[in-house]
Amino acid sequence: MSLIDLGLRRWAGKLSALLITVNVLGCSGVKRRVPREGVNDVRAYGGAPLDVSPLPEAVSSEPRVAWRAFAGRGTVGAPAIGDRVIAIATIDRWVYALDSRTGQTFWRHRGEAPFGTGPLMADGRIYAATEGRAGALVALDLYNGKRRWRTGVGDVAAPMVLRDSVIYGATHTDGRAFAINANSGKMLWSRAIGPSLSGPLLTNDGQVVVATLTDTLFVMNAVTGAVSNRFPLAASTAATIALANDSTVVLASPSGQVMAITLGARNGVAGGRADSQTSNSQGTTRPPLPLWSVATSSPVLGAPIVWRDTVFALTTACNFWRIPIASPASATQVKLGCNTVAAPSLVRDGVLVATVRGAVALFDRHKGAKLWERYIGSELRHPPTVRNNQIIVAPILGNIVSLR
Repeated sequence: MSLIDLGLRRWAGKLSALLITVNVLGCSGVKRRVPREGVNDVRAYGGAPLDVSPLPEAVSSEPRVAWRAFAGRGTVGAPAIGDRVIAIATIDRWVYALDSRTGQTFWRHRGEAPFGTGPLMADGRIYAATEGRAGALVALDLYNGKRRWRTGVGDVAAPMVLRDSVIYGATHTDGRAFAINANSGKMLWSRAIGPSLSGPLLTNDGQVVVATLTDTLFVMNAVTGAVSNRFPLAASTAATIALANDSTVVLASPSGQVMAITLGARNGVAGGRADSQTSNSQGTTRPPLPLWSVATSSPVLGAPIVWRDTVFALTTACNFWRIPIASPASATQVKLGCNTVAAPSLVRDGVLVATVRGAVALFDRHKGAKLWERYIGSELRHPPTVRNNQIIVAPILGNIVSLR
């Protein structure tokens, strides 16, 4: 063998090793540095509640696809969308951090099991929970994807909530509500309540509200997990609960109802710090009471949306309901002419709807006229998310799509 042939073989071997290394790094690890700019906090399903926003965001009257991003085999949970980072947890065990401007991957992290709900993102971390009896909640560094802690919680398939450095969630298989310290991963409390797919809602006075698949609404103390009240529901729900005001929650049901329930008041108890299971000198407890119910004639599978003094809901037949909280008898509906399992997304010029046939459409909120429609290519089960005038759509199969 000539010296030239030997040299070529050694060079080829080094090149092969280099390609293998690059391929391994491409499967897991950091690809691009995450910029430390913008606000990348998503502490609840779908981002900040709309009722705290003065006005929904505007979207383009003729949007086009800005980018498409590969994200494994798809997601059954909504993405967390920040100013610069989009976090996605997939059914094939990956968590992706994407550039919100280009869709390029910053990094990806391989999990132990499929992720059954969307992630949260705050304070330089991404929090994601896996399915199955051995499911766990993990905290990943936002900037490099490295795991900071892992806590076993069980089968999480419902949206989670982060508030005051505490993550609240609920499991499906073994039916437990839980609270975990977001900084350390320490389990603060865990309470058996029954399986839930709606996940927890945090009220402004320190209560955790969870609806179970056994048609029961639980109200718990956010600090201790003590159950202060439970209330039998007239119909089940698997969608996220909405907060109408400090004492009223709104639920949507597959049986074709939108319901408002007034939570049990705790006279003289502030901030959820007292154990309200018993009456004492600090205050007493009154049970939750049904406030009103509106029959929608077809199932409502997506979460109700509260903005200002109105509840908005979308049926599977795309009947768009507007229900004044103070006068539900004056509720109105507009027939949009499609099929959906997602919640509506309010924008300044109308309402965005994600359909099961894989399209995103903008409708006039009052007249129901379709203003535009864009076909994404795969079934949509999550509502479109709008941030910085950009529409992000995550199919259950296929690429994440940005419209501008």
